[in-house]
Amino acid sequence: MKKHKGQAIVEFALVLPLFLLLMYGIIYSGMMFHDYSTLSNIARASAREAALTTLPSGATRYTEIENDYMPLLDNLMTTLYTKAATNPIVIVPEGVNGVQATINMQLNTRGYFVELILPPSFGVQYYMRKEPTS
Repeated sequence: MKKHKGQAIVEFALVLPLFLLLMYGIIYSGMMFHDYSTLSNIARASAREAALTTLPSGATRYTEIENDYMPLLDNLMTTLYTKAATNPIVIVPEGVNGVQATINMQLNTRGYFVELILPPSFGVQYYMRKEPTS
């Protein structure tokens, strides 16, 4: 019995780092999913606002709406991705009957392991059909 006195402490010391790493991964994955959901909601809201307004004459993009939604991209939970350096939000008309909103994000962290797992950039697109006004 005396030979097994510290067995539990040794097993705990070996298993604890793996358990904490697993828990950290689960929590951080949840935070990344929350960020992706937030980006989708921003794209949807900006496309809806653009679909309800008329495009200024001579303009090809809804730059005023893009500028209104730009600060929301800075309030994400994780820091792995940040808004793209050029054109993070692009809202353009798609023909006469719709509007396309695109949010572009780029990887903020550099490292061989991170770049193997995560894409260097990604975008969220949302299409909103314009309803006929009466």
